Formats: sequence, structure tokens, C-alpha cells
Amino acid sequence: MEACYMIHASNYREITTENGQDNLQILHQLCKDSGGHSYDACSAEISTMMDGVGVPQDEAKALRKRFKLLNIAKQACDSTQHGTPCINAVEYMMESLGDVQATTSAPELQTMFQYAQKGCDRDQVDACERVVELLEFTKQKQDIIPYLIKACRLGSAESCAALSDEHSQGSKSKNVGKSPSLSFHYVEKLLERSDETDIVDDTIYLFAADVYAKGMPPDVAPSMQKARAILTRGCYEEGYSSACSKLGSLAQVVRDEQSAADALARGCGLGDLPSCEKMYHILRQA
Repeated sequence: MEACYMIHASNYREITTENGQDNLQILHQLCKDSGGHSYDACSAEISTMMDGVGVPQDEAKALRKRFKLLNIAKQACDSTQHGTPCINAVEYMMESLGDVQATTSAPELQTMFQYAQKGCDRDQVDACERVVELLEFTKQKQDIIPYLIKACRLGSAESCAALSDEHSQGSKSKNVGKSPSLSFHYVEKLLERSDETDIVDDTIYLFAADVYAKGMPPDVAPSMQKARAILTRGCYEEGYSSACSKLGSLAQVVRDEQSAADALARGCGLGDLPSCEKMYHILRQA
């Protein structure tokens, strides 16, 4: 197959010069069908585009730069133990293809998976996330969980959230059993990374506080201290009025009236009506 690309590529510059844009599209397909591996086909396409045959110069220059960067990234990934060039290679391939889609060929997918997997093996979190995406796309869901676990460990809040969801319900297709304790474990990991993502909202804080307050056998023992600590963070650092209201209620349970008043006052100031009502009752009793 490679020899075929080389023969076509060697002849195509003359044909393209004569026939213009139509043949350029065919040459582009030759390069694409090779998964970007046929240097002759792809470089002939770039050279033709650089000649300006029916192609804007800025587009031609962008393609040429991307192709060079892709090859540099591939070589760096193959010849070193760094993960960053591996994910860079995947990203350059995705840019060329317009992201992964139904028309993406099997060789292209295999090449992207190969470099994403190399990057993940070298602890590059974005590469692990790309492996998950590619496995989802190719319907190999049974292989996803180890990559989600690694991505979560490396700092991906989205992967931690996905693992929590998987364990909360269980999934036969992904070989995941239902486990509320494991689900909550990944909620804790998600909260550790809340500063790095916008997928954590007040419901996560309220849920975690409820679990800490009541406990979740066999792994999570009741701890009012942990419950209040997580709500304190949600109320005072993140500004969630519902967390302030819940924090005030828990403070009242342990008869910490000053903390309760402070939390409810903040919740009320943030526009939480229940906090205002509770604060009103505290003031009436004072």
C-alpha cells in the first residue's frame, strides 16, 4: 500500500498542476487514507498547496506547519520517554481531521490511539483522556476504566466524576460493579480538584457533607467535623449559599451558635431565603 502512495505521489504534482483543484482533492485523500504516514503523498500535497493551485496561501502554510509539527512530535514521542510530544502528535492529527468523526479511517484511529496510549503510559493526563475518548468512539467501553482511574489519579476532575457516576450505577458493558463507597471515593477526589474544573457545584458539596454526617458503611464513618469542613469550604471559599444554609444547620445541631449565625448570615447575604429565615429565628431568640 505504501508503494502505491509513493507512485501516486511522485506523479501527482504534474497532474495537479494541469488539472487544479479536483486532483488536489484526490491527492489529499491519498495522504488522509495513509493515516498521515505516507510522507510522499502528504508532502506532495503540501508542495502542491504551497504552489497555490486553488488553495489560499494561509491555508497551505498552516497545513505545512502542522505536518512538520506532527512529524516532529511523532519522532520525539518515539525516541524519548516524555509524554507531552505523544499527546501533541494526537492533537495535530485531530486538527488535520477536524476531530474524531464517523469518517475517520481505521488506520487514523489506530495511529491516534497508539500515540495517546504512549503518552498515558508516561503519565500525561491529557493523553489518558484521549485514550478514553477514542475507546468510547470505537465502542471498546470494556477497556475504559483503567484509563479513567489513571487520569483521575493524574488530576483529571472530569475522569474522577466519570468514575463516580460509573460506580454509583454499575455498568455491565464496562465491567463495573455498583459500589456506593467507591462512587463516594471518587467524589472526594473530585472535590480535591474543584479549583481546576467547573463541573463541581453546590450539589457535590451538599452530597459529600451528607455522607460525612451520616456515614456510609463500610468505608465512611460518620464525622460531623468533616461534614462541617466541606460545607465551610463550599460556603466561604466557593460562595454557595445552600452550603452556608446547611453549615448553619449543622452548627446548630452541635450547639455552635456563633458559627451557625455566621454561616446563616453569609447565606442570607448571598440570597438564600432559608438562611434568612433561620437567621431571623436566631435573632428573635437572642
